[in-house]
Formats: sequence, C-alpha cells, structure tokens
Amino acid sequence: MKHILPWALWIPGVMTGMLLGGDDPYLAKVVYADFHGACTSELLVLKPNSASDGKFLFYQLISADFINLIDSMTYGIKMPRANGEQVANVNIPLPLISEQRAISLYLDDRTRKIDSLIKKKQKMIELLKEERAAVINRQ
Repeated sequence: MKHILPWALWIPGVMTGMLLGGDDPYLAKVVYADFHGACTSELLVLKPNSASDGKFLFYQLISADFINLIDSMTYGIKMPRANGEQVANVNIPLPLISEQRAISLYLDDRTRKIDSLIKKKQKMIELLKEERAAVINRQ
C-alpha cells in the first residue's frame, strides 16, 4: 500500500491511523484510530501519508474487495494471518486528496444517518416486544 508511511507498519506506539487485525482478516477488523495509544502485535498499524486521507483509506480497508484480497494472501490454516509486508504493498488507487475527503465526508454522513435509523428501529422493536408481553399478560 503505497499510501502509508513505510516506518508506520508494526510500530508499538500507535499514533493516528488504521489498525487492521492481522489474524482472521476475513472478519474485517479495521479501526480508524484518531487517538494516541498502544496496541498488540496482532494488529497491523497503518499510518496514511500526506497523499492519502485516513478516513478514505479506512473505508477502502473495510471494503469487500480489499478484505477478499487480503484474505487470499493469508497464511496458516487454524488461525489465518495477514503478512504485514504484503498488506503494505497492496496498491489502492487514490483520487485527488480533495476527492478522498469529499467521499469520506459523504460516507461518514450516510453511515451516521443509517446508524441512527438502526437505533430507532431497535428501540421500536423493544417497545413492540414490551407491548406484546403486556397484551399476553393481560389475558
């Protein structure tokens, strides 16, 4: 992945960037870390370079195409793992940084709205379950 800083792979202290679960990559365990911290060596730490927007790369990393590609490069049968160097060498085509940011903002907005709708639906389901139980218990 030409869009990360070369020294940012497998560093013990995480600055801002993406954390990609190195074990069982098909589970799409990706976190956009916008904080300083530390992590286990089971995570691949990817720090975007100046030509790439971190949130845009995050959305690329959780895409089915990327996960399938990384999954095809894993080794190990019982606990498949992704090779950090192979992941770092994956080429992700990037639009201009301004377009990356616009895409990221759009995806953030849409996913936020969808998450809000999901919460409302879950609340409605809980209320309906309570109403159902109340109806049954009255008889």
